[in-house]
Amino acid sequence: MKMLLKYEFRKSWSAKLIALGLFAVLEAALLLGLLFDHSRTVGFATGLLVFAAFVVPMAIGIASVVILHRDMNSKQGYMLFMTPRNCYQILGAKVIENGVSVLLAGVAIALLGVLDVTLVFARYNLLDDLWEQLSKIIEAFTHLSIDRTTVLLFFFSVLCSWLCTVNIAYFADILSSSILRGKKFSGLVAFIFFIVISLLVSRLGFFAFESLNRKPVSYLLADAVYSLVCAVALYFGAAAIMDRNLNV
Repeated sequence: MKMLLKYEFRKSWSAKLIALGLFAVLEAALLLGLLFDHSRTVGFATGLLVFAAFVVPMAIGIASVVILHRDMNSKQGYMLFMTPRNCYQILGAKVIENGVSVLLAGVAIALLGVLDVTLVFARYNLLDDLWEQLSKIIEAFTHLSIDRTTVLLFFFSVLCSWLCTVNIAYFADILSSSILRGKKFSGLVAFIFFIVISLLVSRLGFFAFESLNRKPVSYLLADAVYSLVCAVALYFGAAAIMDRNLNV
């Protein structure tokens, strides 16, 4: 299992280096803008950092799904399936690698975001008003009382939801590949499966936790647990299909 994990990290390492380099350049631009009091540079770098903060975790998950698709539908993954490992271990390594990568990226982005926001608002003497204004904006849209615990839980819930989404993509791709076995429209069929399963998971979660909408902490905790449970169930389902229909 250790070798499988190392192999999965190695396959996706180039994409992570590109993301790390992008963040380093944008962070340097922000710090230089603050140092030389160049508000236009600060604004430009901040906007790009916010955009990258949303895109990078998504890109990590999408890259993992693309690698899985290639492993199942091309000669790239033939040797992988010839190793003395069962499908639960092979898929498990991909799930663990993606989960660790997304969580680490999310934590790093959150810490960097807190640092950047603090520096920006401190530089322009707005730090004392930051939390008050942010709370008012969030409460205006959600009608909920927001505190730091709720924000952290929201962030954790989003990461869990994205991990679940990636596992839905794994399941959809494996299901499509087991039916079409590498034929021309397997990718399109996988996408259709993904949309259908995502809608089902989303609607089930909505109906299950609708009564908690006015209790933000309880709702976010329940949503995070629900996402993780769904991710685990989808993993076992996908591994079972892979073991039965795709294992060489």
